Amino acid sequence: LYKNWLMSQTQESNRPSLFYESLELVALFLFGHYERAVAIGKACTEKLAMLWSARNSRLILLFYGLARSGNLLRNLNDPRSLAEDFTTETKDTIEELRRFVGMMEDWSVVSDVNYRCWSRLLDAQIAELSTDHGQAVQHYEEALDHAAEHDFIFEEALGNYLMAGFVVRRKARRSARAALQEAIGLYRQIAASGVAKTIEDE
Repeated sequence: LYKNWLMSQTQESNRPSLFYESLELVALFLFGHYERAVAIGKACTEKLAMLWSARNSRLILLFYGLARSGNLLRNLNDPRSLAEDFTTETKDTIEELRRFVGMMEDWSVVSDVNYRCWSRLLDAQIAELSTDHGQAVQHYEEALDHAAEHDFIFEEALGNYLMAGFVVRRKARRSARAALQEAIGLYRQIAASGVAKTIEDE
């Protein structure tokens, strides 16, 4: 309802709705609505230039990229999808994620404090989709170290959750449990109790 009202009030510019949708993407991804996040993220990236130098433009790249890879990984690991061929979709997703990482790194030339964790999380998705599991672990560790060093609690929670999903898919459930417990604790630390409960229920 609020989004409809916002769009009706800003016919001359899409910037307010883009800012809103950048945050909507985060919520959709965190609560597992990947397909909806992909649809919104795709539309947002087509209007990304309207945000100019706003950090939210890279937030869109991060969560659209995570939603794309999350949706693909969900399908790849679904027993009902074994007969389907995801080769083309995997290749397209990897190429798009690499482009997003490049766009983040372009903004990190002077200082990578704001975007290093984000780009490494996308690098980890690329590595997993490329079946380079050792490289994926390395990217997750680098992302988590960067987040911890700079007190980015949300990013550290997100990184632990993503890494837990990765190790679950590798059948390493004990390692996944430790990462999930860490993610839940960090989300509770920033009062994201709904996300923490969703992880616990899942």
